[in-house]
Amino acid sequence: MVPFVIYPPDWFELHSSIKSATYQDGKVFTVGVKFDILFHAMPITSSAIKKSRQDTVARERNRIIRDEYKKAAKTVRKYAEDGDMKKAQEALKEAYSKIDKAAKKNILHKNNASRRKSRLSALLKVKNAKPPVAVKKASKTAPKKPVKKS
Repeated sequence: MVPFVIYPPDWFELHSSIKSATYQDGKVFTVGVKFDILFHAMPITSSAIKKSRQDTVARERNRIIRDEYKKAAKTVRKYAEDGDMKKAQEALKEAYSKIDKAAKKNILHKNNASRRKSRLSALLKVKNAKPPVAVKKASKTAPKKPVKKS
């Protein structure tokens, strides 16, 4: 467990957006109050400070990878929507790569990665499918005659 010091709210500047109005009879009412910062945890031991620093670096690294696979998926959807299936297939390969990379680094759970890839693939499959054409089958045999019941 990492030790932290919890400071009281009055130690920090409280960001408030207070909007008030006045009735004709002179009464004032408040429309809304919003406090952004209530408590702030500050690491005090050297191990907690180091852990905080490591978390910041890891968070930034993970954000970059997360942005990459999200942009790649968005590109696939854009090409599929525009109807450019060739570019969509190329973008799909790139998206698969980015999603697998995120799953390998535990930014995405493996099932989440699989679901994302499956949905992208299904999207292209639906967009690439040609509408069915009504075709009459030629019958090989003559129609059967009704049987008389006696």
